[in-house]
Amino acid sequence: MNFLKYFKIGFVGIALLLLSCYDDDIKILDSEYISGGIGTSENTGAVEFNFIIPENYSSARVGIDLVGNISVRREVYGTGDKQLKFADLSSGIFNYTFEFWAIDNTIGNLENSPLGILLAITETLEVRQGKTLKIRIAID
Repeated sequence: MNFLKYFKIGFVGIALLLLSCYDDDIKILDSEYISGGIGTSENTGAVEFNFIIPENYSSARVGIDLVGNISVRREVYGTGDKQLKFADLSSGIFNYTFEFWAIDNTIGNLENSPLGILLAITETLEVRQGKTLKIRIAID
């Protein structure tokens, strides 16, 4: 019985250690609130994520989960300049997870290569009425 208890504790510890390694190469460059924008009103705000998926990936996907008074997920595929926007959100505090999945160009057989999660971060943001929060993120 004790062995199972210690195994569970060890497994959870290793899992948390591995998950904490994922956020090394995603950095929030800056963020700012601007007045107005698509998807804002007297009662709602918006969040806009801007980032560049590096060209050294043959295939890539970014997914963002926004969780607060509602839960929403958006995804975008490809490389280059990308944007994901969440409009018409009630004001409040939200948690978000930014996930980056990709296949590196150095892998030989791309047809049979699944996208593997490379990087992920979890942060908190505030949605304000009548404003758009613009967040710039760097993926290294």
